[in-house]
Amino acid sequence: MKSTRPLILAVVSFVIIILFFSFDIYKNWFHDRVYAPMQGFSEQLTYMEPQERLIGRLGNSYYISYNIGEWLRSSHKDSNALILLPPNDYMKEKKVDYPVPEPAVFYYYTGLKSVTVNNKGAEKANFAIVYQDGANLQVVEINDANRAQIFNLFRQYKN
Repeated sequence: MKSTRPLILAVVSFVIIILFFSFDIYKNWFHDRVYAPMQGFSEQLTYMEPQERLIGRLGNSYYISYNIGEWLRSSHKDSNALILLPPNDYMKEKKVDYPVPEPAVFYYYTGLKSVTVNNKGAEKANFAIVYQDGANLQVVEINDANRAQIFNLFRQYKN
């Protein structure tokens, strides 16, 4: 009798597993989370650089933010940069595919400080990301001449 107990438990376990995956929710979970990633494994091996993986995972939000940070670093303007981030509704209206990250996420992506127009300390921003016709996104230096114009433009939109 003792020797058949493991066999019976194995059969019962197998039946439970079969029943478990007969429900659509678990079948879909298995396909989406276990089977599908294994199918794309060879493609994933072609993108081994951390930067490529971050771009693939986080998309344009990371890619554009990272490039903004790199441009400021290459221009040697990053030491005291405080970047005014545009509202997402502004980006949508201009039809720019840039889901603007929150300031904390932007810092994670770039290592640079940023604020939105409604944040405390936004008046101290010395750079802004704006859309300019024909040139798409531009990083512009905020000065006394354009500060009010940029802030008024961004305040028209909901964050």
